Amino acid sequence: MKPSEQDLRRYQDNFLREQDGIALYRALAKAEKDPARAEIFEKLAKAEERHAARWARLLRNNQAPVPVYTPGWRILLLGWLSRRFGTQHLLPVVTGLESRDQDVYRGQVEARGIPAEERSHMRALRAMQRRGQDPPESILDLEGWHRTLYAGGLRAAVFGANDGLLSNFSLMMGIAGASAEPRFVLLAGIAGLLAGASSMAAGEYVSVRSQRELYEQQIAVERQELEMSPEEEKEELALIYQAKGVPSGQAEELADRIFSNPD
Repeated sequence: MKPSEQDLRRYQDNFLREQDGIALYRALAKAEKDPARAEIFEKLAKAEERHAARWARLLRNNQAPVPVYTPGWRILLLGWLSRRFGTQHLLPVVTGLESRDQDVYRGQVEARGIPAEERSHMRALRAMQRRGQDPPESILDLEGWHRTLYAGGLRAAVFGANDGLLSNFSLMMGIAGASAEPRFVLLAGIAGLLAGASSMAAGEYVSVRSQRELYEQQIAVERQELEMSPEEEKEELALIYQAKGVPSGQAEELADRIFSNPD
């Protein structure tokens, strides 16, 4: 099916958007005094070049003109600010631009795979913002989502126990105030314990099941993207590690190790 005029204009807008990203990252790389950080910006620029090449190819395949790019005032201003105040202060702005691009591409069939790369760019930029923290010592420190999973289960257990104890204690105190019979207080406590346990178990089951389904969906999407462009995904992963302070060679080694066993 041949793209409509509206589709072709969208391709042109996407091409210019990626050119903005290329120009911005090249400006940041030029302004950055740290060679390791400058290398990260340069790799981000190359990733945007791949995206721009996709839109240019779509335009040429449909006999549509590829726009001539000229940096706008916003890109020029951000480049000047990076030279004047340093790149670190601009990272929140650049992260916001990546988030906007991710939203724009969501739902575009032709942009398949690009939103995932934009998310990787956002993670790399956020890691650079946190670069002042202690460097990670192991792959478990790098993969923060493992801690998130375990912390989520611990948090649910602590809050559930706290809520159950307080509600059951309040129930027993109310019964004790209304009746002096110890057996009624004990009976109310047991009934409250059973009711609270059943309620919390059902609620936690629904919560954990929903979270698990979300993770399964994300894993399925990531696996599909890995099958489509494994080399690009490996580069993105190495870039994230590098942004977290891992030397370039070690970051690539970590990415190779993970991709050797994708399951």
